Amino acid sequence: MCFSAPASFAASGILTAIGAAGFTKAKKVYRFVALVPFMFALQQLFEGLVWILPKQSVAGLGAAYGFLFFALLVWPIYIPIVVYALEKQRKRKKILRIFIGAGFVTVTFLLLALLMNPLEVSVVCWNIAYHIGFSNTLYIVIGSIYIFAVCGSLLMSSDVWIRIFGVVLIISAIIATLFFYIAFASVWCFFAALLSGLIFLYLRRENRE
Repeated sequence: MCFSAPASFAASGILTAIGAAGFTKAKKVYRFVALVPFMFALQQLFEGLVWILPKQSVAGLGAAYGFLFFALLVWPIYIPIVVYALEKQRKRKKILRIFIGAGFVTVTFLLLALLMNPLEVSVVCWNIAYHIGFSNTLYIVIGSIYIFAVCGSLLMSSDVWIRIFGVVLIISAIIATLFFYIAFASVWCFFAALLSGLIFLYLRRENRE
């Protein structure tokens, strides 16, 4: 996350508590939703370690790869699959397969990029920036497919609350792009982590229904 290690660790602790509370209310497929705050908590823990460890040391790079594991390889495919699993309308489920496919394409490309290029981590204007050898054009293309897979799947849901989450996530992506472009991955993941706290309210509503 941007700003400081304490902020990342605090976010990790809060999301762990929210995840634990939500998981106790979750049933069946909703348990996959309840895992989201837990995973964001672990991701923020890794970034907190990135802050305090030497950036290019073995430990520092290990923490950075831990953060990027979630940022680049988990969310582009996990979110579309969860939305697909929750969807009750057959027509929408068929369309959601497109977003799952886009997620697989994104994850495959990003995995190859991580394996083939050295990772550089730096602090830019109080934000952590991760560099894996992308050109600006390629960065925009892959980033667009990433957002299409994650936000597009949320917007395709028949559940109004999931669609609202998708809209807010897109707004946060726009803000991260306009004001934190160099550290987009770090900042947008932090915004998404904060938003994941709303999952507790979503699970409580589903439990009541």
